[in-house]
Amino acid sequence: MRHCQPPDEATLTSLAHGFYAAAADNEPGAWEGALQRAADAFSADAAYLVPMADGASWGPGTSITARVDPVWPRSYAERYGALDPVVPRAFGVCGPNKAVIAREIMDLPAHVQTEFYQEWCRPQGMADTMFGFITHGTSIQDERWGLFALVRGPTIEFFD
Repeated sequence: MRHCQPPDEATLTSLAHGFYAAAADNEPGAWEGALQRAADAFSADAAYLVPMADGASWGPGTSITARVDPVWPRSYAERYGALDPVVPRAFGVCGPNKAVIAREIMDLPAHVQTEFYQEWCRPQGMADTMFGFITHGTSIQDERWGLFALVRGPTIEFFD
């Protein structure tokens, strides 16, 4: 398994600037580059940005991804989002400025037994996910804008 070091402060600052620039551009293409850089910085195999119902101007429910086959975000929106046992639980524990690792919300052995994991996560090679909510302000309940997720496969260490 490949060992991963967390990004240093300069890298995190650069990533934040990239996210601000992408938000200012408000175009999916700008976000794709920002997501790619975030995936690289955190040694992730893939990255997702999933707008909440009325979040992004480019269209509700339209995910922007880096290193993800477009069929997966579509299938999540159409079917598998309703089966996801982790993200709905995250709303109770995740707030602004806090990243959450999926196994902090649901026990990994229980998660891998779910239909969601077996049919959606496993075929993509997802072994671990770290995510957080992007907000307009300081309240996760009132200002939800999108879900940002980084995914690692089985050949990379789990997120700490």
